[in-house]
Amino acid sequence: TLASLSLVNNGVEAAGAQALAEGLKEHLTLFELDLWNNKIGDDGAMHLATALKSNRTLRYLYLGKNQIGDNGVEYLAEALKENTALTHLYLRKNKITVIGAKHLGDALQQNEMLAQLYLFGNQIGDEGVQHLAMGLKKNQHLVALDVGCNKLNDKGIGSLISIFENDSVLSTLDIQFNQIGEKNQAKLIRLIQFHPNLKIYW
Repeated sequence: TLASLSLVNNGVEAAGAQALAEGLKEHLTLFELDLWNNKIGDDGAMHLATALKSNRTLRYLYLGKNQIGDNGVEYLAEALKENTALTHLYLRKNKITVIGAKHLGDALQQNEMLAQLYLFGNQIGDEGVQHLAMGLKKNQHLVALDVGCNKLNDKGIGSLISIFENDSVLSTLDIQFNQIGEKNQAKLIRLIQFHPNLKIYW
């Protein structure tokens, strides 16, 4: 039985993603699907999201660098509200803005399985990360969040720091390649001092 499938750099487009989605509905042994650097776009994300609503075996889904925008993320976020299997979702280097981040933030308030979310290299900005932070304040399952290189400034960084006022389970936070002022740097240092198991990359 197939447990892991890698189609990295294979030129997979929406039609290919649709075929994979059909497979996810039938082959309930697949544990990991890696589609890094393809072209599935929003339509492809929609097909995969449909499959995720019923699939109960896929744990790792790599969709980095796939031209996925806010519409595609909306489909995925809706699926996360119903999915009870996926633990790792990689959406690095796509076209996600504040709108997509809001959808993900809403999903985080309901999802009880996702442990790691990777959003490096998108355009979610301060307002977008505030939506994620709101979701995380009601989430006791996500342990790793990567929002590096997302045009964040002090307002957004501050909203992430505020997560830890609520006994967050988050243990790894990546905020590299953003604009972090001196005050927030000092707050981050204090945060690590009070939470010795917390890893923050900035």
